[in-house]
Amino acid sequence: MMRSELVDAIDAKILRILLDDARASKAEIGRQVQLTPTAVHERIRKLEAQGVIAGYTVRLDPRALGRPILAFVFISDVSPAARRETGRELSRVPGVEEVHAITGSRDFLIKVRVAETESLARVLESLGSSSAAAATDTAIVLDTFLERPFSPPTDDDG
Repeated sequence: MMRSELVDAIDAKILRILLDDARASKAEIGRQVQLTPTAVHERIRKLEAQGVIAGYTVRLDPRALGRPILAFVFISDVSPAARRETGRELSRVPGVEEVHAITGSRDFLIKVRVAETESLARVLESLGSSSAAAATDTAIVLDTFLERPFSPPTDDDG
């Protein structure tokens, strides 16, 4: 059974409410999905047990914490044999938030968040001096129009 089959329409609504406010009370969630708090609690417990809800976290504002610069760095020319070790090495670089092995003409996409461009330069120097990155291409984000966590599919998703 696919995970998407584990989530019905009510579960999907509950998940969207929790994504918006993980501290929403069972009573408030129940009001929104027209279930009792006990029924909501049981559904959430089931979603946790099935691994659909992997955990709870706090979303921080990077700007408020002095990390306003967001950049994406593409890394190319990594040998296929070194891919796994390269991913681990990239994951240890300070300032790197995400590391993705990708298809296409590039091998990795990493997300970097830093305080200022000088810090970004240090991250890039660190990447360049490691065995991980043979070639890099960096894009600094000027404005973000949408950034949200993964959410359950809707009927509109096809």
